[in-house]
Amino acid sequence: MFTPTNSVPLEEYALIANHHTVALISRAGRVDWFCPQVDHTATFAALLGEPKHGSWSITVDDANMTARTYLDHPDHLILHTTWLSATGTAEVVDYLEGTTLVRAVTCTTGDITVRHDLKIRTDYGSRSPAWHDHFRFVDRQGEAVTALHGPELHHTGRNADFVGSFDLAAGTTLTWTLGETAAPQREFREEPLPPYNGQWVRLAERSAMVLNALALTNGAILAAPTASLPEIIGGDHNWDYRFCWLRDSAFAIDALLMAEQNGYTRAPVRERAVAWRDWLVRTIDPENLQIVYGVRGETHLEERILAHLPGYLDSLPVRVGNAAASQFQADVVGEILLVCRHMREAGIPETEESWRLQTRLLDYCIKNYERRDHGIWEMRGELHYFTHGRAMMWAAFDCALDAVAKHETLTGDTETWRKYRDQLYDEIFSRGFDAERNTFRQIYDNPGVDASLLQLPHTGIIAVTDQRMHDTVAAIVRELGDDHGLIYRYNSDGPRAEYPFLICNFWLAEHYARAGHLDAATRLLEQLVGYANDLGLLAEEYDPVRERLAGNFPQAFSHIGVIRAVDAIARAQ
Repeated sequence: MFTPTNSVPLEEYALIANHHTVALISRAGRVDWFCPQVDHTATFAALLGEPKHGSWSITVDDANMTARTYLDHPDHLILHTTWLSATGTAEVVDYLEGTTLVRAVTCTTGDITVRHDLKIRTDYGSRSPAWHDHFRFVDRQGEAVTALHGPELHHTGRNADFVGSFDLAAGTTLTWTLGETAAPQREFREEPLPPYNGQWVRLAERSAMVLNALALTNGAILAAPTASLPEIIGGDHNWDYRFCWLRDSAFAIDALLMAEQNGYTRAPVRERAVAWRDWLVRTIDPENLQIVYGVRGETHLEERILAHLPGYLDSLPVRVGNAAASQFQADVVGEILLVCRHMREAGIPETEESWRLQTRLLDYCIKNYERRDHGIWEMRGELHYFTHGRAMMWAAFDCALDAVAKHETLTGDTETWRKYRDQLYDEIFSRGFDAERNTFRQIYDNPGVDASLLQLPHTGIIAVTDQRMHDTVAAIVRELGDDHGLIYRYNSDGPRAEYPFLICNFWLAEHYARAGHLDAATRLLEQLVGYANDLGLLAEEYDPVRERLAGNFPQAFSHIGVIRAVDAIARAQ
């Protein structure tokens, strides 16, 4: 049996973010993951190894953490933590300014002692930078890495390791910043949010905060802020998600528009939507479409293994980069055009450039109409016609036809689009449907289902209340369900290489609600919201046996699922 060494449970981490970069901070006050450039090398990589691979701990002597929450900021994730000792109380505020990490400690009553343990590294913990006076750090080539500003710490005599101890009296604040330039000290007027209490609407609000936080200033949206957190502990399905997937980012914008409509967020959602669409226009070459890009539009995302890191809970290999970029996945154009449709319905007009991109993406669908693909789950191996992917391609043509019908300024080759849409419809309901079982299939001409079929009503190709969907969902629960009331993505030939995928289970709750099965929807959602941590954060998957989150964290997909399921239940009620 695989017996991993200790790693901090994902539930103990908080995310801070500011649309430039992110960091993960444990309940104990240690920063274990920080990449100043969000998709580049980590200064702190203890998340995938040990504290010696880069970390920054700030603790209060003989104190307990009594509360942590976010400040009520409309656009950034700013962590507020309260510590209580026998001699006093303290508040720690952790936030980001540009690519600079800021940590401020205030003694609020009595007196306290604050301790630092800082280990600065480069290249994901493989090297220690050199350091000079004034705590400026450089790599082997003499290039600046970062700089520490604030009350002076003491070098331990090893590597770039520093410690410090500071006595604070009531009303005293000490601030440290780690970045290329010192960030100005801020006084926050925002009050701490009430602690997350497990209520559905509160989790939808936190989910909107996460999705907004994963949206970068240039319009790209991260699938997750982490790399190589394992889909199953001890397994090798460990991928880097610090990139912009077309599908995931489209789903994120869709969910944020829904959150805005329901009052779950005060973030500038329409600005985020337009920035994302503009990023697509700048980034995508419809002649050479990829499913995922670097956040600056990079097309080459070389996948490599970091052999010096032992991995989260000893799960190897540790990968950065992502080879899935070269895959063909038939569904992505449909997801983009569906969200563009929802943007128009929300009153966000098309531009000449955005409509031209959509028509060129339809040309791409026509050009690749006969191609088999890897599917939404990015299966590495034999190619197939996935029913979900073909239905999303159908949706792409349907959305374009709808746009031309409703907006006289939008034009295109509607005759050709209609031909392919109707052709796909006939194909899906013949080859993608099993008449004997009255269920849709995962892939053409082969029995079996997968959880992506829950998305068919979302495309508009079939009503959620259709008996064929009812029987398909019943087959999904029967064939992909486990003893804990959760479903997997699909059946594999060998042992399962992952835990139940959370978004699929939120899709199931959403489907139940939209199909009128409100009791089933609420029971499942009650179960799922219990998996979020004290800040309302969710990873990609959940291990129901060991009762822990797994996979990259926090995961956009999971929080997208929250918003959609909560919306569906609210409408059904």
